[in-house]
Amino acid sequence: MPTPTRPPRGNPALAWSALTSRVAWQLRRARVRSTPSVLAEVREHVLLSMPAIPEPSEIEVAADLLILEYLERTRGGRYRGPPQSPALPPVDVTWRRAVEAACDPTVLAVFRLRYGDGAPPAEVLRTCRIDAATLQTVLEGLREVVREEVQARGHPPLSPGAADALLERVAATAGDDCPPAGDLAALAAAPDGRPAAEHVAGCPRCARTVRLLRAGLLTPADLLPPDPWPPATSRISILALHLHPQGRAHLKSLAGALGSCARAVGEDSLLVDPGRGDEWRDRLLQRIRMGLPARDHVRGALAHGPGRWTPRAVLGPVPIRALEASRARTWGEVEGIPLLPDPMPHPPSVARLWTVAILVGLLAGLAGTWLVVGRGTGARWPLDAHADLAGGAVRVRFDVDNRAFVDAWDLGPQGARPILRSTKVADKGALATGEGDFEVVSFRSGVVLVSSGEPLPDLGEILGGLAGPGQDRGAVEDRIRALRPDAGVVVEVRPPVP
Repeated sequence: MPTPTRPPRGNPALAWSALTSRVAWQLRRARVRSTPSVLAEVREHVLLSMPAIPEPSEIEVAADLLILEYLERTRGGRYRGPPQSPALPPVDVTWRRAVEAACDPTVLAVFRLRYGDGAPPAEVLRTCRIDAATLQTVLEGLREVVREEVQARGHPPLSPGAADALLERVAATAGDDCPPAGDLAALAAAPDGRPAAEHVAGCPRCARTVRLLRAGLLTPADLLPPDPWPPATSRISILALHLHPQGRAHLKSLAGALGSCARAVGEDSLLVDPGRGDEWRDRLLQRIRMGLPARDHVRGALAHGPGRWTPRAVLGPVPIRALEASRARTWGEVEGIPLLPDPMPHPPSVARLWTVAILVGLLAGLAGTWLVVGRGTGARWPLDAHADLAGGAVRVRFDVDNRAFVDAWDLGPQGARPILRSTKVADKGALATGEGDFEVVSFRSGVVLVSSGEPLPDLGEILGGLAGPGQDRGAVEDRIRALRPDAGVVVEVRPPVP
């Protein structure tokens, strides 16, 4: 939760309870199950997105848009700025009293139910016992009342469609004289004879709070502000990656390759937590070398500020800042990475002439290209792989049973390092070429591929101690198959430089 950039104005206890009640009410209207963790998370997002904690009436208005923003992030993975509301004049409790004074009992009931509670028309018809034609007449009358109030207060005329938005704001506006949360909790528990009852009858904020307490959607403890006040801030950094329209097909596989530090948002972007080590950077560069996506089909920017990563969403305003900044970058430019690598050259075509095919085959054989087949052990999950050791890299293209788990490691002077560790069958999609098979590239000493019918969490221990060029392929395969007899194994190691 945030520390405001300036001290909060007004009564912090009232601001906190007003915000909490508003969040719980809007979640109820959106048909979202309001658990304590969800309530706390939405409230935290609202506070993180505010430069300061304003008066209760102001915090409620700002909260409505930020709650919608949070729901978009959790429901559809859409990270956009808060929805734009029409330009409305500032509203205080005198507006509501003026509108209510112009209403008869039926119109007042419609006003509070339709605009205050946000009830759908069918519920208003049923509760107020009126027909659809009468409802339309009442609503148009309320719009005319609020237009006259705007004119009487010297504000510019409302834009088309803004009258309903202003009526919603007026109906929900409360004063700053609300009783303490303890009085509301007592009234909710025993409604007769409590001193707050008269105030609650005329205050939309307190009426909502009492209803939420009675429904079990809030507890008295939820309404008490944290101590100390204001609470401490959490700050985050985010790298937003934006994919070109021609590179969007790689969005899901790129997110899978980067792992838990990244999440796909929308149809063309990724949010990455750059503080989660350097492994994501190595994997991003490997995907770009493989052209998945191409270097000129990605761009990225960093942003910093108040926020927090959670399993449901990234809270606060930083994701929007990062996404907007990424769209202002040049293609092929990712902030924090000085230079994106050139793509690996594709193997030459050998389909023109038989003589050319034979010549290229011989040259490829001399360069270290051959068909790799698991040494005859009757593996249940065989790998059909083709290796190319040209260009200073170990490049292995392979195919495998769709039901297999695939782990990929590269070997180097400091030992084996994971490229992909599968916990699900679909994880191998991170290595997909888009042409029906898979590919892995190592710029170190070699590659180890293992396919199996289940995840292999102990593979790191099996490969412990392997380092440097010139490893004996058969010895490495035997080492793995000794513990995993049914696994398919491919080991490709660059010969040591003389």
